Amino acid sequence: MFLSVLLWAYMAYYSLKHVPGKDWNKDTPAMAACFLLTAMVQDYFLYAVYRGVPDELYEFTTFLAYGLVFVMPFLVRYTLLRKAKSEQVTAISNTVILVTALTGICALILTLWSIKFW
Repeated sequence: MFLSVLLWAYMAYYSLKHVPGKDWNKDTPAMAACFLLTAMVQDYFLYAVYRGVPDELYEFTTFLAYGLVFVMPFLVRYTLLRKAKSEQVTAISNTVILVTALTGICALILTLWSIKFW
């Protein structure tokens, strides 16, 4: 779980570094909402659909984790990127987007494969 938190933080950091500082006020809440929606869909898929135990899904700790996922972009913005309001943005190439998508798909396949051994 600790690795997941680091990955969410890195994703927020990387995304905000490639957006102009003047757009952070609208992009940070949108990123937080996307993170929350993604976490909810992943949890529902893992607990209710794949493992078949939907009663284990909505515990108090799950909502705490959702809160952490939602707050993560704001934490990154106001702690790590507090002084870095650079207006010069590095463009993200199509190759980087493709590699990121393929990495995500491979991680999903590896996760689904490893769940059968739980």
